[in-house]
Amino acid sequence: MCQVTLERPSLKLRASYVECLRDFQNADPSRPVNWEWLENFDLYLEWARNEAHQKDKNGEPAPQTTFWIVYGGDLAVGKLTLRHKLTSELEKIGGHFGYEVRPAYRRKGIAASAFALGLQKARQLGLKDIYVTCDDDNLGSIGVLECNKGMLLETYSLIDWPKPIRKYFFTA
Repeated sequence: MCQVTLERPSLKLRASYVECLRDFQNADPSRPVNWEWLENFDLYLEWARNEAHQKDKNGEPAPQTTFWIVYGGDLAVGKLTLRHKLTSELEKIGGHFGYEVRPAYRRKGIAASAFALGLQKARQLGLKDIYVTCDDDNLGSIGVLECNKGMLLETYSLIDWPKPIRKYFFTA
């Protein structure tokens, strides 16, 4: 395993995480980034402290915790979101985890290591049955999920999603 940790958003890694977001946006210019939060970083940190109490667009409780994926102790190379509870929408798309790694740091085992740490955090929260989805053609995510012993439950399509979706199950 590579030297990966999960850390809560902090001023210490702010500059590194901003570079991470720039990399994501360079790879996908249509990706939305809330630059206001990063200009007034206290707003972002306040959001991160309160995200355990957030609701989804339908008003359902959607508590989550965001971690930055840190490589080598001081470089933010991605983000992992642990969702404490699944809403009806997250049961179909997303599941308990969302994660992404900077393009230059992909295919190095970083996402798999971060996901393994995320599973530990989920178990500490008391989650026993963990579900995660990914697009059927996302070979990187499929590799991460299967490397962490995810069991493929099903592959399905949704009317409002352009690709088939794979749903994986993890148990404590």
